Amino acid sequence: MGDEAIAQGAIDAGLSGIYAYPGHTFTEISEYVHASKELRKNSHILRASWAANEKTAYEAASECLYAVSAPWFV
Repeated sequence: MGDEAIAQGAIDAGLSGIYAYPGHTFTEISEYVHASKELRKNSHILRASWAANEKTAYEAASECLYAVSAPWFV
């Protein structure tokens, strides 16, 4: 329940991207964002992506930083 509140708070605050890798302690937050109706409704604004590891998640978030604002790397 707490992870869902964190994820929804980030979406409400204007989150533009979330890039995560499976097995991280914040996996539940990423799963909530992936399943959120906001992502389906605003997929052109909010980006969500799974990465193979920390390095590729960081690279994807870095690319988002140059293109839009407020990426969230977990």
